Amino acid sequence: MDITKDRRLAGASVLPYSLDPSHNDIYFLLGAEKKMPRWVDSNKWSDFGGAPKNDEAEYETAGREFHEETCAAVKWSTNEGPGTLHFVRNSSLPIIKDLKKGNFSFKLVTLIDNDRYYTTYLKQIPFDGSVHRRTSTLLSSLGRIRMDVRNSGSHEMNSFEKTTVQEHPSVRLNAEDKCIHISKDYLEKQSVQWVSIPQLQESINTTEGVGNSINSRSGYILRDSFKGRVRTILSEFEEFDSVRLEHEKISNPQLIKYFPGQHGIQTDPKQSNKIDPIHRGAVRVEYGGICNKREFIGISSETPDRPNLEVSTTTEPFSELCSH
Repeated sequence: MDITKDRRLAGASVLPYSLDPSHNDIYFLLGAEKKMPRWVDSNKWSDFGGAPKNDEAEYETAGREFHEETCAAVKWSTNEGPGTLHFVRNSSLPIIKDLKKGNFSFKLVTLIDNDRYYTTYLKQIPFDGSVHRRTSTLLSSLGRIRMDVRNSGSHEMNSFEKTTVQEHPSVRLNAEDKCIHISKDYLEKQSVQWVSIPQLQESINTTEGVGNSINSRSGYILRDSFKGRVRTILSEFEEFDSVRLEHEKISNPQLIKYFPGQHGIQTDPKQSNKIDPIHRGAVRVEYGGICNKREFIGISSETPDRPNLEVSTTTEPFSELCSH
């Protein structure tokens, strides 16, 4: 059943999640929007996505936006090599190819209205405890260089910048190896952070009062468009928010309810490294929401005989999903 037929793609995103190898708890990776005057979503947190460019397919938009909004510094898979100290991805193409192959956990399709839809891919990525610090350093350096280029026309890299950002995909150099351009596409987020399921659940219930005061201890105010989607997504995780995994196999039988296909199957420790043991390889679940309602209307592509089951509905209105 093609729920997107006769609708145009309004946007697409990736919501990454991972397992802390120390405690085997699930965390989601979120990004904070830049602080901009008079923008309702300024400083708010969400996944990594935006509107399509040049007739992109949904997986192309999602892959490009993840690559750009994580400042090309967050690993998509363990195949991107060991170590993270100066990791920077040169292109979004490997991510796009992986999404096209169906290498994600599941996807959420939101029908905004009768003409538009939005796709969110859920993808398990390697856990990296340094991601906040590394992306903050990159964003700070690139932002400072971009300002210098705008003021002076070019920027000569110092020794630290030559090591950390000179080869960054946002950077364009002239013949003298001076920076003459920094792409703003990589500077849309001001921060990247791991957020636990309890923190997300608390943020969903956060209300904003006069002057954007926060009625929450978590400190994460979510974009309205993301808040609706993540509420549905968390319903898939709520039964195992403190899941414990063995080194080589899934140890919690609750996982099989949502992620069939690999329960009890031994995995290569060098490949999983306690990071990818619940990766299903293209288990696809589609959701749709028209106006004020969301329903489960798809089935796993790996279990075509599985019956359709309604899992949730909501009466909260959708807001615009793409603002970039």
